[in-house]
Amino acid sequence: MAPPTKVLYLIDMLPTEGGGTMQYEALFNTLDPDLFVPVVWCELSTAFSRRLIERGISVREEALSDSDVFAPRNPFHLLRKWIFYRRSLHRLRKFILQHGIQIVHGDYHKGAYLAALRSAGLPTILHIRCELYPTLLRLEAFDRTSRTIVLSERFRKLVLSGGVSPEKITKINDGVDTTKFSPSCGTAGTLLEMLGRKDDTVVIGMVARWVRHKRVLEFVSLIPEISRALPSAKFLLVGAHTDGQYEKEILEFIERQGLRDKVVCVDEQKQMERVFNLFDVFVTLAGGAVVLEAMACAKPVVAAAKPSPPGKTIIVPGVTGFLVNHDDLGGLAAKIIELGKDGETRRAFGLNGRQRVQDVFDQKRITKQTEQLYQTLLSTRS
Repeated sequence: MAPPTKVLYLIDMLPTEGGGTMQYEALFNTLDPDLFVPVVWCELSTAFSRRLIERGISVREEALSDSDVFAPRNPFHLLRKWIFYRRSLHRLRKFILQHGIQIVHGDYHKGAYLAALRSAGLPTILHIRCELYPTLLRLEAFDRTSRTIVLSERFRKLVLSGGVSPEKITKINDGVDTTKFSPSCGTAGTLLEMLGRKDDTVVIGMVARWVRHKRVLEFVSLIPEISRALPSAKFLLVGAHTDGQYEKEILEFIERQGLRDKVVCVDEQKQMERVFNLFDVFVTLAGGAVVLEAMACAKPVVAAAKPSPPGKTIIVPGVTGFLVNHDDLGGLAAKIIELGKDGETRRAFGLNGRQRVQDVFDQKRITKQTEQLYQTLLSTRS
């Protein structure tokens, strides 16, 4: 029997964990160990990297420069960036040879590294989990990697507009562990006490880092309107407070509107599956894997999102939740209120959502698709 293939993952890291790192960890948990062994290069020592090390996964904690070395900037800065990139690339190539790496799978900031490794004959995969501008796609040399993974049809169109060939784009959704995230995993007792939940309480909220692109403040701005229509509603905001100025703006709004007794704000919790089970209505204005986690816990989801082709969204409108246009905050509030008043529809949407996640987005299914892509690239190389 042939030894398993070593796959190197170049992972962008933040001081606080995001959906991307959680998706990688879920992938590592479900890879077939007889076929693939993960090796990780990440830029920071975090709880994520320490968990991997405890599991026996080889982890290199060392900074690599962002690979946008061709972006326009002053000549001195460009020279420094180029030197750092070349040194980083040399260390990366040496590491790959020492560890017998056969595939490299990386985040979008590592596009130039992946392109350089691909030119040396190594299969490389670039993973896009967020929206990017076409100019950045070209700067990151996405068209020179072996394959690009996108999460949606909308992302596929963006990558095509950046000059990547259609045959080099593979759509693989994020996944969720439907055994871990389920309605039967219980609730977070401490948060339940903080909410002061009663029989008629409807808990509405979101899970998102407090950064502007997650649009937490936009949701908070709807709370007065929703509270007038749903007097018994309580609001739960869960997420790391990583932007001090943004946090100040959110808390000042809550204070100014007299909402302190209606809103509970907490950092991300260890057992997030128990947190999701506290919600009656889950809301997102930025999407992400949290949508899958909420649906796996049988929660209806109301989302504000940019248009996608019909039938290509995680949420099925009118079946598992509601979708409104990205900028339609009034429509978002209306749908939240509609669900808040209708317990029967909430339960039906929640059950439909869990079934959809089990059928389409279960992590084992997503991991199998990733493994098939690895095998395709290895067979092409040989």
